[in-house]
Amino acid sequence: MKPRMNLPSRMAISSTPRLTILTRLGVVAALVLASCGSDREPLSRPDDQRLLDDADAGRTDAAPVAPSCSSSMTPIERVPVVIQFLVDTSLSMQYGGIWPATRQASLASFADLQATADASTFIGLSFFPSTYTIRPGSFLDKAHYDSMVEIIDVSGVGGGTDEYGTTPTYWGLTRAYNVIEAFEPPSNQGLKVSETKRVVVLLSDGAPTDDSTNRIVPLVKAKYESTPSIRTFSVAILPLAQGQGVDFMGRVAVAGGTAPAGCEEDSLDVAKVCHFHIVPNGVSDDIRKALIAALDEIRALSASCEFYFTRNDYTDLGDVKVTVTDREGVATPIPKDAENGWSFDDDESPTKVVLRGTSCSAVTGVPSGRVDVELGCRVPR
Repeated sequence: MKPRMNLPSRMAISSTPRLTILTRLGVVAALVLASCGSDREPLSRPDDQRLLDDADAGRTDAAPVAPSCSSSMTPIERVPVVIQFLVDTSLSMQYGGIWPATRQASLASFADLQATADASTFIGLSFFPSTYTIRPGSFLDKAHYDSMVEIIDVSGVGGGTDEYGTTPTYWGLTRAYNVIEAFEPPSNQGLKVSETKRVVVLLSDGAPTDDSTNRIVPLVKAKYESTPSIRTFSVAILPLAQGQGVDFMGRVAVAGGTAPAGCEEDSLDVAKVCHFHIVPNGVSDDIRKALIAALDEIRALSASCEFYFTRNDYTDLGDVKVTVTDREGVATPIPKDAENGWSFDDDESPTKVVLRGTSCSAVTGVPSGRVDVELGCRVPR
């Protein structure tokens, strides 16, 4: 798994007027623009303004009234994230408590996604060999959330939908890629649509039955290297033994750009595999807990670590604060550090704040957490 950083628990305190964007992860985040305050109290009556104007009219040295920060806000855009879950529903998923655990873990993950829903994250679901598919949508839309819950919770949708027990993974992946490529996030919700991150999560309990010509891994690699790029995560629920599809699931993770550094795609050591691996032990609750942990981390690792902004005369780039808040509400500041913290993409002409190194890993390790990027605001001289 990718490393996580245990940061000290300290509350970030700010005493200056600021512009803040609140970003939820696992899903990643809603746009909130808060204007900076003015040092001058607002005039309460039109005649107050007239008296001030009359007084200044008789002076030749009258200083211009300084505009407030609220007259010019700094727009910030979040990168949309689109995740299409692709779940194996072949006959073998019925055995060993795999399907009940998959259903329960999916429902728990969806519930957390719905609880922390935001306008920048879009979730869809496909089954194979079943033809059930729900295209990506926001969990801010209760109807979309309800449809996801219904399709995963319907009796009989899981194991047993294919009487021959086949696992047509190439067919399933092709459908999932087509769905996610066709989806375009809304362009009017403060999103950097041109930078949309697209992710497919393959969850299966065995080797494919439609890959006699070894075409799946090249397909996964081609989608990762294409424009737009699609990353593919691989979650295996199967014994760690040769001939069970372990090496296949590892190759999918490597080709899909989601394998951690130093992993071994054909390893039979769960600590060294390149994919997310769950060994079924026949206990549905154990499988469920392991699967929830895997889905949480995938959701978190899919989140963006980039915050785009457009500067104006009021933007104070010398006064930037980045804070990560965990699901318990504990906030911890992230330092400005080009290796393990935050930095600008370009110090001379910055266009975004980027979380780097273990700071990004720590942030994305909090799927129900939040990132606050605060840009200082000043009145130009």
